[in-house]
Amino acid sequence: MKTFLLLLLFSNVSSAECKKNLKVLFFANGMFNSKTDSFKSLKELRKAYELKSNKENFDEYKVAYNTDEPALIQLFQVYRQKSEEYGLGFWKWIKTFKGAETSEVLKKLLQDYYSEQRSVDKDLKIQIDEYNKYLKNGFQVTTVAHSQGNFYTNFSFAQTNSKKTKMISVATPASSVFQDGPYYTFKSDGVISLLPNALSPNREKSDPGLFDHAFVNHYLKEQTVQDEIINSIRQSISKESVDYLAKREILKCYKMS
Repeated sequence: MKTFLLLLLFSNVSSAECKKNLKVLFFANGMFNSKTDSFKSLKELRKAYELKSNKENFDEYKVAYNTDEPALIQLFQVYRQKSEEYGLGFWKWIKTFKGAETSEVLKKLLQDYYSEQRSVDKDLKIQIDEYNKYLKNGFQVTTVAHSQGNFYTNFSFAQTNSKKTKMISVATPASSVFQDGPYYTFKSDGVISLLPNALSPNREKSDPGLFDHAFVNHYLKEQTVQDEIINSIRQSISKESVDYLAKREILKCYKMS
């Protein structure tokens, strides 16, 4: 205990790189969301979370932005991403075979597959680079993904391949959530009901409407669902892991001071 307190004292005089920013919360937006709209959604999510977080707040809050292109381009993106889901599922299946994880041939094929995805979608490449930056600096990463943002987060987290990433899905058109994370989709969500092979809707809305797809106006405003999303965010933070990472960062800072 004395050693830990001593290291803590030394860490206070180390460089700016030694700040113990260990947790970041991302919001991954869906289609037809401007950057302004996406940041408003993040602001509302942060406000809802911090009201119930018991002071376990994140050190940073970020948007994993999916550019608001013309409608036809975005619709084509969803079609392509839905098709690529099957490719991602294929590689998950292949990796279950004995020796697949260490096969150099399969590693090369998987790298080529991921590289092709990044070259086709610049937003995906930017998001992967952003996630990797935080992971390399010792952060735990939690992403709340809405609508099309689920495709981006699934693909990004599959490529970062880190145990320090957690995904929470809202109104998902995808057929899975990274590492079987929680998801929340209204049975009255008219957008998701139009898409084949999406995860089955699993939540009722108290006052159902025609579409019920908007992140803030529908999902966050439904109090029971908001509570579940916030609880999932809290559960994504492993207290034991945070304590371990904090000690590791202090040790690193002590060596640098």
